Amino acid sequence: MRQVVKALASLKITVALFALSILIVFFGTLAQVDEGIWTVVGKYFRSAIVWVPLQIFFFPRAWHVWGGFPFPGGWTIGACLLINLTASYIDGFRVALKRSSTVLRTGGVGTLVADLSRRSGTALLHAGIVVMMLGELVTGLYAVEANMTIETGTTVDYVEERGATELVFVHHDDKKTDDVAVVPGKMLRREEGKALIRSVDLPVDVQVVKYMVNSAAPDETIPPDYANPATAGDGKRFWVKEKPEGTGVNAEQRIDMASAYVTFWKKGTDENLGTYLVSIWQSALTDQPQKITVDGRDYDVYLRFKRNYKPYTVTLEKFTHDVYPGTMTPKNFASTVHLVDPLKGMDLETTISMNNPLRYNGETFYQSSFLPGDSGTILQVVRNPGWTMPYISCLMVGLGMLIHFGITLWKFLSTKVAVGTIDLSWPSLLAPALVAGFGVLYICLFLMPPQDVPGAMRIHDFDKLPIVDGGRPKPIETFAHNRLQMIANKGSFKGTDGEIHDAIRWFLDAATSRLNKNSTADSDEIFRIDNDQVLNLLELPVKPENLRYSIKEMAPKFAALQKEAERSQAVEQEKRTLFDVKVLELTRRIQVYIDVVELKEPNLLPEVGGKPSRNLIEALRAMKEKGEKDVDAESMGNMLFAYAQNDPKEFNQELDKYHARLASAIPVEVKKAEFEVFFNDFEPFYHCTELYVALFLLGIFSWIGFRTPLARSAFFLCLVTLVLHTWAIGARMYIQDRPPVTNLYSSAIFVGWGCVLLGLILEVIFRNSFGVVLAAVTGFLSTVIAHNLATDGDTLEMMQAVLDTNFWLATHVVIINIGYAATVVAGGVGATFILAAALQHFTQSMRREQFLALNRMMYGILCFATLTSFVGTVLGGIWADQSWGRFWGWDPKENGALMIVIMNALILHARWGGIVQQRGMAVLGLCGNILTSWSWFGVNLLGVGLHAYAGQTSTKDWLLLFIASQVGLIILGLMPFLNCWKTAAHDTPVKLPPPDSPVLRKRGKRGGHD
Repeated sequence: MRQVVKALASLKITVALFALSILIVFFGTLAQVDEGIWTVVGKYFRSAIVWVPLQIFFFPRAWHVWGGFPFPGGWTIGACLLINLTASYIDGFRVALKRSSTVLRTGGVGTLVADLSRRSGTALLHAGIVVMMLGELVTGLYAVEANMTIETGTTVDYVEERGATELVFVHHDDKKTDDVAVVPGKMLRREEGKALIRSVDLPVDVQVVKYMVNSAAPDETIPPDYANPATAGDGKRFWVKEKPEGTGVNAEQRIDMASAYVTFWKKGTDENLGTYLVSIWQSALTDQPQKITVDGRDYDVYLRFKRNYKPYTVTLEKFTHDVYPGTMTPKNFASTVHLVDPLKGMDLETTISMNNPLRYNGETFYQSSFLPGDSGTILQVVRNPGWTMPYISCLMVGLGMLIHFGITLWKFLSTKVAVGTIDLSWPSLLAPALVAGFGVLYICLFLMPPQDVPGAMRIHDFDKLPIVDGGRPKPIETFAHNRLQMIANKGSFKGTDGEIHDAIRWFLDAATSRLNKNSTADSDEIFRIDNDQVLNLLELPVKPENLRYSIKEMAPKFAALQKEAERSQAVEQEKRTLFDVKVLELTRRIQVYIDVVELKEPNLLPEVGGKPSRNLIEALRAMKEKGEKDVDAESMGNMLFAYAQNDPKEFNQELDKYHARLASAIPVEVKKAEFEVFFNDFEPFYHCTELYVALFLLGIFSWIGFRTPLARSAFFLCLVTLVLHTWAIGARMYIQDRPPVTNLYSSAIFVGWGCVLLGLILEVIFRNSFGVVLAAVTGFLSTVIAHNLATDGDTLEMMQAVLDTNFWLATHVVIINIGYAATVVAGGVGATFILAAALQHFTQSMRREQFLALNRMMYGILCFATLTSFVGTVLGGIWADQSWGRFWGWDPKENGALMIVIMNALILHARWGGIVQQRGMAVLGLCGNILTSWSWFGVNLLGVGLHAYAGQTSTKDWLLLFIASQVGLIILGLMPFLNCWKTAAHDTPVKLPPPDSPVLRKRGKRGGHD
């Protein structure tokens, strides 16, 4: 029996189960492109075994691939993990008892307490994992999610399960209650085309001719070639088209609208009562429910979402829906409700809003959505008996990790890894001081903002004026730069005069082009067209030098372009060709230009004069047609007219008056707008990119010669660059009034900042220039990635209502991105290890101590990555539970974060069990890089998920290139002919801080569970 327990407790089993967990989560994520979220959860995550179709691995989905393979489901893997963990505790407890008695005899009570405390973190951590797994089991078995839809002023006493349907027969009599019989939607789906559904409670026998999980809205135009199954009821006048099952996790929160063709038979006979079309779209088919008569009794028949009636009633007293100025983006929506429960004597009036749910009688009410025209609210009502288990588990795991990794970190930092003493004499600090000074001087050179020529129009004062765009106040300069970036993919343009002009000049030229007959705005070549088919459509010549064209050149073929755009828009996204994509892209860019020319953008500030946010053309039209007084629109119009007439004096006078009025009415917005223009002109992230290149060169050269002065110079320059990077992030926080990470762009610059900080910490500990080189590479790549993510518009966009919480943005989002950064750094160290070992094969230039240092770096960072990625993921679950009542929803972004946590845990357990050594850790670290890139960017390309952002073709290309580079390094790391693994790196077990397990200490390389 003891041998069986030992075998079940093996860390090799643990690592294998972790690998299977990553795969099942990955498969389930890909499957969400085609299947509904709850279908996927049932098939992949809450099942014993799943059939994985090969189709999920192929994009586009137009490629039809047959076949698949069986794979253990989530419950099977979870059960095996639970058995493995339990066996390790049984075996570990036996060994711990024996060890404790020995420690007590040799070291006394104090030594025993110290020894037990070292193991308490691991025990608490894994106990918390058990609670979390049990919590998911309870949720999967017993949790119920439903919606409560209430129109303002009305009362309801039931909820609807949007993931379930039921066929309902209702007989109305003289009683106060109705006789209701239902057939569950699952039965309708299961019995399609099979035997009759019979029940003593049903007024008829039911035969399911066809069941559609999802369908389009009903259409009265029935195609001539359509074989209509309906012989009675509304189905004779309408038909519905079957649609693929909705994913259920898209940002629009669309739900499946089921329909079915059912035949009714008189009970126990062969008398056919007709085939009916029943649909969730019933209200769209007719104002009255369909009726059937059986034995003189009339029944209303319809398909509806499954209803659960409650012992209480809820009345919607008031619904509020706030949006950001000039947009339809929700800022907040809230429901004031009156809950009455006669059985419990409860009479409660409260407000339910985003991130502020109501808990009552074991159920939680969340603000989910609203009805068209703000006529009512949609509340999500969740009953989950295990809702507290994730919270308890998180506390246990978090505390266990702090204890375990805290002890590990203490041992790690207590080890002398850096050789030699630090020379602080002035000759040794001269070169670093000079390099750092040059870095500071370089930065200062760009602090001076651009100045206007005296007597000319003060364009660079005009660009500081605040306006409203995308729901937030911003300077005109930011708006102009964003729009030009959207059109031309850069923030400047080459005018017809051959000179390079900035974005504000383009905006003024375009906005006044209809006021100035001599305007050259329509002739400016700002539209990049690189597709030959689009050029042929517009009958434009190829311009190899820049591929840029003006609106004037394209105008003769606008009709043809519009026709193709309408055709491309009608094509399903997955089936669009590159030509379709490019046509739609060019059409959107032209529309951006037209909106500026027609003064439809930007909007004037709503705060000034008490008027709402409105664009300039609306305000000027209201002044002319209705005689309204609008001093802000008048001033802006006068400035544009003065610019068109090239009248500097009038322009500057109107500018001074308008600025003075704004500074008096909204001083905070004016100061922020001025600071934002300074920030944009300074371009701190661009200068960080340049400094990271210099830093990389210093670090590389320090390995070749002059090691000490160059290494120290690199370190001090890295400090200067980190300060600039930090200031830039802080400046964005000041402008936006938000924590540092709010979108994909800000996550790139923040993850880069985290990588640089971790690289500096490694350099302080190891002093071998690996830290600064790693900081330079990751910092450079992050700023380049951010630059390419900035082409779609404003990088300081406003937050959706559910995200409008600085607390969760400052905790979950920040910590999860630190976890990203730590995992990337660990993978970067792994890549360095592999490249260094490959170089060692040819040069024999590295010492064993250097490889050991890289290994220690990787191990320490992985411990930190595991802690932060887990804590960040858990905080995201708590936020989700507070927002929509679901701690874990298996959303693609959530799944990506989970895979990172499991991957980090896999690497550590594989190392602790002796399954991998230095080379193996490096290879697995690169696998962590792949998973991080997938979680960070890849899931966005699936087009599904509450966290999904618009995926770009360029993003996909760069992602695939990065993954290919990591795969290449993995292959290199697995090459058997590189004998440097043993000669240089000495691929033997390295003594690392152990997980404080007597089982592991006893078994050594053979492994056991931690």
